[in-house]
Amino acid sequence: MKEQDVVNTAQRAFRETTGGEIKVYNEDKNAIQPFDLMLQIRIHGKKEILLAEVKNEVRMPDLPQLYQQFRTVVKGYNNDHILLAQYIPGPVKEELKKQQVNYLEATGNCFIGLDNIFIFINHQKAAPVRKTITGKLWNKTGLKYVYPWLIYPEFQDLPLRKQAELAGIALGNLPDLKAELTNYQQKLMQDNPQKIREAVKEEWGLQFNKILRNQQLIGRYRMHHKTDWGKLNLPAQTWWGGETAGACLTRYLHTPNIVAYTRNKMVVVKDWKLIPDPNGNVTLYEPFWPELMDENNTETVNPTLVWAELNFDLDQRMRETADRIADKYFKDNDKRLLLLLK
Repeated sequence: MKEQDVVNTAQRAFRETTGGEIKVYNEDKNAIQPFDLMLQIRIHGKKEILLAEVKNEVRMPDLPQLYQQFRTVVKGYNNDHILLAQYIPGPVKEELKKQQVNYLEATGNCFIGLDNIFIFINHQKAAPVRKTITGKLWNKTGLKYVYPWLIYPEFQDLPLRKQAELAGIALGNLPDLKAELTNYQQKLMQDNPQKIREAVKEEWGLQFNKILRNQQLIGRYRMHHKTDWGKLNLPAQTWWGGETAGACLTRYLHTPNIVAYTRNKMVVVKDWKLIPDPNGNVTLYEPFWPELMDENNTETVNPTLVWAELNFDLDQRMRETADRIADKYFKDNDKRLLLLLK
């Protein structure tokens, strides 16, 4: 759904569920950046002006970036904020309400806590029409393709067959994916041509957490006897991921949770004496990359993946760890691809 359609639908739903009105001002977007528009909420004779962010769909991985945006002070404007969205999952609504973030869903469900206005509605059914990012670039296959592109600067210059091999996808997908990635970069050129790779990395991390990460989940477990991750032996083709990898790479993060990617599930379960438990502190994932890209002679998955897992976490310390990883590992281009191609 287009931005204007989301706004129109939210206005109508707000009027029908509350009897109030939302007026959108024709404000210069450059003046209110990074927000999309300015609006006025009027209900029961009371008025409030807010800066609004408009989105199709909001997921948990979106929240850290949203919180950061809502802390932005726009000079000359009332800095109350609101999120307008076509669809917001229940757990995300709960988190937004907990953090006192105003939101209005296209259904009319909302949490608005201002000086003169308080509204909380949570009984409307989910909107029937939802739209997420379209195209192949940000689906499972596209995410697998962009991953080596992010890690290896030379990747885009390789023959298509070698690119497909490194990404672990069918050769027939390459022409469309390359075209979409090129178009995406051209759009980014208009904003900041110096930070194209960084912007692609941000989008990849966000979509990885939304789409690919859970698809690779093997399961959650607890240990027969609790053991610190540092005392565990890593079986072959097993690597620390997530917060465990963050702790390993930075020595900044301390966590009781254990995250690992493995091609040897049964060996890990046996060696670590794991018991299936949906609330356990051990999480195992299946690698989404081909064996050709395995991180040999290292204990963690690639720092790009670790960064993506931590950067969109709600925990501030996780995001701080992601920043440390970026500072330490992203300054110099990774040239290991040359070794893989020998």
